[in-house]
Amino acid sequence: MNKYLALKNTKQSLSILSATVSDPLKCSLYVEAYKEMHVRNAIKGIATIFQRTILKVPKEEAPGVYQVDKASTM
Repeated sequence: MNKYLALKNTKQSLSILSATVSDPLKCSLYVEAYKEMHVRNAIKGIATIFQRTILKVPKEEAPGVYQVDKASTM
């Protein structure tokens, strides 16, 4: 978020739509963007993010990222 705000009104602004962590235990960060290059630019240089694997989530599966499992909230 800090990186996004710092670059917001510059020529280097991030071209992402959203970023979220679905489940901290899975250690996955979901970044929504139109191109993989935009995701790579957004996470580049952030020490706590390891860029080992970047996977595209199919459009039909994307809403499932935001669904809450009722069993895990109890």
